[in-house]
Amino acid sequence: MRAPAGQRWRSSLLALTLAFTIGCDQMSKGIAARRLADGGAAEALGGAIRFQLADNRGAFLGMGDRLPEGARVGLLVVLVGVGLGAGAAFLFRDRRRRLAAALGLALVLGGGIGNLVDRVVRGTVTDFAVIGIGPLRTGVFNGADAAIVAGAVLAAGASVRARRE
Repeated sequence: MRAPAGQRWRSSLLALTLAFTIGCDQMSKGIAARRLADGGAAEALGGAIRFQLADNRGAFLGMGDRLPEGARVGLLVVLVGVGLGAGAAFLFRDRRRRLAAALGLALVLGGGIGNLVDRVVRGTVTDFAVIGIGPLRTGVFNGADAAIVAGAVLAAGASVRARRE
């Protein structure tokens, strides 16, 4: 039996969001790797955005980069891969969740998959952007990380809104 048109539309939108997030992440990392391969840096918006290439063997902001190789692979490839698979199954099966929350989850999963692709293919994650003003700066991050943060904010906002209604 076919799913209703509304459910097909929703699933298609979520799949496109996942694919777009992963594609944009991988494309931006490729561009950064080519343009910044010489170890140089570039700036935009008067230095508010700085582009510099960094290989991240760990997780967020390099956490876990000093773990033994086996532990790092087990945690950041196997465990994260299983979690992302479970999250994707949940995303496409839970039709009660608000669309905004589902889109947020799709962004989080897309970012996670983008970074997982790097870990599996290259052994490290390519980071390349720093944002800040003067001495106040973020750590080096990438498009996948930005998608994860934006998705978490979107999903949390949708959950708060749903509780208020």
